[in-house]
Amino acid sequence: MQGRLAFSIAKEMDSQVLILDEVLEAGDTHFMEKCSEALQEHEKSNKTIIIISHNIDMIESLCDKILLLNKGRQVAFGPAKEVMDIYRRHKF
Repeated sequence: MQGRLAFSIAKEMDSQVLILDEVLEAGDTHFMEKCSEALQEHEKSNKTIIIISHNIDMIESLCDKILLLNKGRQVAFGPAKEVMDIYRRHKF
């Protein structure tokens, strides 16, 4: 429930950067759909969204660029498809 509240507050704020740390993992399918819609609206307004997650399907559907970290070190940074290919090959 805290994740839902935090996301609801964050999406209503008029900020240039939105940082989400595993918040989309905190809800049911309906909540995740509402979050996805809100993130797409945020993106359309040319604002930056930083998503920290282990949900690769969500990352691929929402992100243009990905920073892949392993044990706090940068493994790759670039277009989503290229970085996800690296992630899948190395099985971090």
